[in-house]
Amino acid sequence: MSINYDLFKQHQAEGKANAKKAATDLKAGDFIYVYMCHFKNDGWNAFETIQSSLDSYGNEMIGQCLAKIEMIVSGVSVDDFAKSVYQFGDGGSQSDCIDDDFNRFNPKDEEISTFYQLVTLIILEDGRHAFVDAQGYDYPRYVGIPLNGEELFREEISQVRKIRREREALELKARREKYAQKKAEAFETAYSILGKDYKPIRNEADAVRRIFRSLFPEIKARIRMARKGYSDVIVILPKEARYSVRNSYMDLYHRLQYRDLSIRGVEVIHTAVNPLPSPYQICWENE
Repeated sequence: MSINYDLFKQHQAEGKANAKKAATDLKAGDFIYVYMCHFKNDGWNAFETIQSSLDSYGNEMIGQCLAKIEMIVSGVSVDDFAKSVYQFGDGGSQSDCIDDDFNRFNPKDEEISTFYQLVTLIILEDGRHAFVDAQGYDYPRYVGIPLNGEELFREEISQVRKIRREREALELKARREKYAQKKAEAFETAYSILGKDYKPIRNEADAVRRIFRSLFPEIKARIRMARKGYSDVIVILPKEARYSVRNSYMDLYHRLQYRDLSIRGVEVIHTAVNPLPSPYQICWENE
């Protein structure tokens, strides 16, 4: 294995020097250090890709990447850049510092360390610039920004963050409303199981406790809630009830879970939320 480290050091030095230059001073064939986004730019707004990588991995995203400019495209509008509507090169990665007999299917770490990415330099109408690496795909698969890219695109990144916060707030509201609806359905199911005019059920643990008392009056079960939600209701049964409860409880649980009470040869259709905790949430004393 022969590696031309001197040539690689030249590439590195050129990349560091070019990282400080303006976009108009760069040319095809130049080496340059850039920040490449971790997330693929597949169906995303380019600024969403940049924002997600910055927020997930910090300012350096996945670290500085040595790249070589294979193509320059100028005069791209901000909107076209966001939508990936422009020409770009094939991209990919390669090395000039290793032998021709390089085994691409079993590369050595020392060989991989000399690779660089082929990127297209995108110069926007307002003079700002970015980089893309298609990796052979028909869309700019990876987006890169210059080392001061977060400052260059601060306004667009802030706008994306604002839109994302608003969308997440709406999604959270929808989840809470859905949970409240499911909780109400589960309480209604619990009342139908009890079949008596009980006082209002206070919470999930109270509902499960009353159901157990009604169905298994001879068994002293301890019911507690780890956190909010039915999935966190824990049932603790005495050891001697292990076999007397298991089968009857499993049968009851599945009867509530599915519309077909016999559960034999009929299409399974989910009904209202099951007010009982999963059999996997039943614990036994001293376990």
